[in-house]
Amino acid sequence: MKDINKASNRTVAIAWALMWLTHPAYANVGNANASDGNVGAVLLIVFFSMSCLLAWTVLSTRRAARQAQLVSDDAGFQIDALNRHSIVTITDSDACIIDVNERLLELTGYTHAELIGKRASILYPRSEIPVYAMIKSTLARGESYTGEMRLKGKDGNTIWTQATIVPLFDQKGNHIKSISIRTDITKTKIAGAEREMRTALHLLRDEVYMFDPKSLKFTYLNQSAMDRFGWDEKTYLKMGPADAQKTFNEEAFRARAKPIMDGDVQQLNYSITSEGVPYDICLQLIQPEGASPRFVSVARDVSERKALEKTKDEFIATVSHELRSPLTSIKGSLGLILAGTTGELAERTRGMLEIARRNADRLVLIINDILDLEKIAAGEMKFVIEPTELTELVQESIAANEPYAARFGVSYQATGLDAPISVNCDMDRIFQVLTNLMTNAAKFSKPGGVVKVEVEQLDGVVRINVRDQGAGIPAAAQATIFDRFTQADSSDQRAKGGTGLGLSIVKAIVERHGGKIDFESQEGLGSNFYFDLPLSVGSNSDDVKKRTVAAR
Repeated sequence: MKDINKASNRTVAIAWALMWLTHPAYANVGNANASDGNVGAVLLIVFFSMSCLLAWTVLSTRRAARQAQLVSDDAGFQIDALNRHSIVTITDSDACIIDVNERLLELTGYTHAELIGKRASILYPRSEIPVYAMIKSTLARGESYTGEMRLKGKDGNTIWTQATIVPLFDQKGNHIKSISIRTDITKTKIAGAEREMRTALHLLRDEVYMFDPKSLKFTYLNQSAMDRFGWDEKTYLKMGPADAQKTFNEEAFRARAKPIMDGDVQQLNYSITSEGVPYDICLQLIQPEGASPRFVSVARDVSERKALEKTKDEFIATVSHELRSPLTSIKGSLGLILAGTTGELAERTRGMLEIARRNADRLVLIINDILDLEKIAAGEMKFVIEPTELTELVQESIAANEPYAARFGVSYQATGLDAPISVNCDMDRIFQVLTNLMTNAAKFSKPGGVVKVEVEQLDGVVRINVRDQGAGIPAAAQATIFDRFTQADSSDQRAKGGTGLGLSIVKAIVERHGGKIDFESQEGLGSNFYFDLPLSVGSNSDDVKKRTVAAR
């Protein structure tokens, strides 16, 4: 542009010089002695015209060059603005990356060398691969694509974009490349998701607290939580769990939350008492796409539920005590009559009395189970913990329950009983646990089935598995199978009878031993109930075995 300006300046100077030299006044002086005045006049007109034309051409050229410079500057400005705002990629017909702009590199963390020549799918999260395939086929048909889609950064972060992708074809109609122009809408998406989440949580009766895992500062409280402390949105952002709960201990909290942070569990459920109010807490760690992680703690005031449970338990205990004595008397009387102490009985009378005795037995069993639960809950059930040789206790349980299993055409098969295993436990209570699990397995097995009782040592614990190949537990019933008065809800299983309290008692006994109980079940394929007990340390197996035999 500078060269054009210099040349035009010289040309204009020459043109003005010619015009001055051909001016009539100067020409008359220069041609005073000319013989032919007409010829001179004609020449003067020609030179003057040529000079004007030359000057006009030069000026026009200068204006055109200036306009071209303005257009060029404007185009450069637009490209710069596009690069600052938009994410641009250019791919060939096979969806390989030809070029990308700096904005894309900035957002994804990649370099040119890491992207050029690679498939565009490198920029898509796994969940977006079907969208990638759909876009590829759309472009091949000569159609453009417009819509929301996600990109994946080098470190795995998600970038939400609004994309427009246009295919380019050569004169023969061959697809040669595509250009993608995207706008980053991540902040908008996150803000929208946050609004939706807060709207859903804000009016819950339960108290909801969100706080940062590092600083433990609150990032959100719903209305119930704010009402409890009299805080507003500006106030709680300066607070944390230590401000909400006087007994909060950060070290203890981080130790409790470690399984969530390590990814071992998805949530923790526990109970606390804050200022005399009992709460059930559900703690989770969530990380919405594109947002930072945060703890979500849902606190439910369970004071009303606790009061109702206490009233119910007191009522049940009273009724149970009042019923057991007369039922025991009725059961004894029926037994004496059926034994013939009052004389011979007609067959029909005997049948009716047998039904009455069985129902009396069932009522006594229910009452005993209820009283056992009440004792455990109140901490009144006595446990005599002593070193015990577990494999012998399992063998004894199998022998004691074989007659019951035979009623259903079922047998027991034991494994892992070759070597002695010592545990610290109350023999009678663990015998009760084994009996409950083994009789349940037999009761729900098919005739001819085998219940496997397996004993195995794991890391610091011994595990007892009781496996059956029966009907299994329906998925809908599995979450509450250890609750009181709960049985799998199917006609077949209801027909087997039971109080619905056995597994609740078993769970309480195992947990009082410092162990845990759980199960695996698939409907139609059977169940495996197993419980773990801590291995005793430093006990002599022979001494344990002697004490076990003597105690029983």
